Amino acid sequence: MKHSLYLSKGKIKTIEGRTHEPVSMAAVSVIEETGERALILDGSRTVDPYFMVRQIKESGEPIDEILEKITIARAFTAYQFKDLVDRSEDKLNREDEFAMIGLIGVSPIFEDDELDDEEGKWLRSKVSRKVKNLVMKHSLYGIVVDTEPSIFKD
Repeated sequence: MKHSLYLSKGKIKTIEGRTHEPVSMAAVSVIEETGERALILDGSRTVDPYFMVRQIKESGEPIDEILEKITIARAFTAYQFKDLVDRSEDKLNREDEFAMIGLIGVSPIFEDDELDDEEGKWLRSKVSRKVKNLVMKHSLYGIVVDTEPSIFKD
């Protein structure tokens, strides 16, 4: 993989933090190398498509061809994030054209003041288990940037 991300199919690379850059760079790199689509689930609502355009320009690849293969879904609540993961599972089960799933800002969205602590932990664990299963089942490149990346480790 480009950008020294060292992604492996069927595994999740975890990075501690809050920034979208590693996930955005991975999406561009995976698409350039595989020609397949990338899915980004953004709980931090920080993904910047212009950042991706700059990455694509540096590589010399056609901007439109790469961008049209990136799907970004944003969530504002824990339940919306869980729903995005559930819908992603449905989409991945119907389509084989995805090579990568990236998540940003998982833990903070489940620490919402409106959620009971136990409810937030329960939802977060359901989401992390489902994402791990999706990455393995569909042999995807997985990358997560989170304040508590350990929830995605085996």
